[in-house]
Amino acid sequence: KHYPSEANTFYLESEMHFAQKKQDPARYYKAWKKYIREVADPNPEEQTLMARAAIRSIPTYQKGIQLAEKVAEKAVIGAETVAPHLNYAEILLSADKREEAKQAASRGLYIAKQNGDAMQMAKAMQLLRSME
Repeated sequence: KHYPSEANTFYLESEMHFAQKKQDPARYYKAWKKYIREVADPNPEEQTLMARAAIRSIPTYQKGIQLAEKVAEKAVIGAETVAPHLNYAEILLSADKREEAKQAASRGLYIAKQNGDAMQMAKAMQLLRSME
């Protein structure tokens, strides 16, 4: 009522939080997909963060892992920042796809080197070392 432009975002976040607490994956992913479509769509970093959050929220739901992987894969296409690539690599690790995860993390490391971002390079190298 007092902030109508953010009402939908608040509702979807509340719905996801409630479904997570109830461990109701169907309800969670219904709100999650709507959030991705309506709130996070123009922002690849937001999409991959939401994908990681979904996997952490209900880690045993295989259909959810597949949905999160698809969203993160779409988000990294053309992404010129490091975070989406590293998030995608972590999602791939959750799906037991080590080789693809290494490729995504390597791409993130390459972008971090191009940007001269030492902090992101360290994160990428740490992720790559954890996959060895």
